Amino acid sequence: MVLRIQRREYTHSCVFSFLQKIYNHPSIEQFSSGGLITFRVITVADRDGVAEVIAAYMEMPMGNKVANHAGYGGLVVEFDLKKQEFLEVFAKKPVPSVFTKHPETGALVTGENLDVWPALSELSVQAHRAFPGVFAIGWDVVYTEDGAMLLEGNTRWGSRLAFFVGRNAYVRKYLELLRDEQAQGNPLRKLL
Repeated sequence: MVLRIQRREYTHSCVFSFLQKIYNHPSIEQFSSGGLITFRVITVADRDGVAEVIAAYMEMPMGNKVANHAGYGGLVVEFDLKKQEFLEVFAKKPVPSVFTKHPETGALVTGENLDVWPALSELSVQAHRAFPGVFAIGWDVVYTEDGAMLLEGNTRWGSRLAFFVGRNAYVRKYLELLRDEQAQGNPLRKLL
């Protein structure tokens, strides 16, 4: 349930969203001390609108914080699409750090599988089909007792970070499609 209220006064605008609180599925609770875990699933679509997942990572909050972003002290762990397992856990704050276990819960993260991955992946690809003119979208997906749920899609989803850590297929696929667009002489769609 989403209720959106907007108030405008002169040049000020406030938007309030009231959302139903959702909780992590029991199978992933060990990766959080209570806050909501999200999965950023990045899809790209070719010129014909055929979408595919090219990268994914899990964002885990520290403590019971609402925000799980690394900039707010959360943890990020890349998901290896081929092996279908998590890689090392990264923290940006309070100091850059690398872990194999969740620093609060002690749960092993590195090397763990994600049984719900096919559902998260398919949901993201289906969602991208609704936006055939958009090259890349970072989907925030959650896994709850009700299954995989889409929170939002972002065209500004941290692609600069992806280029920095670009040891996955993202950079190769991005450049491949970009070169194809340029070789075809087509006007470039918004890629980032």
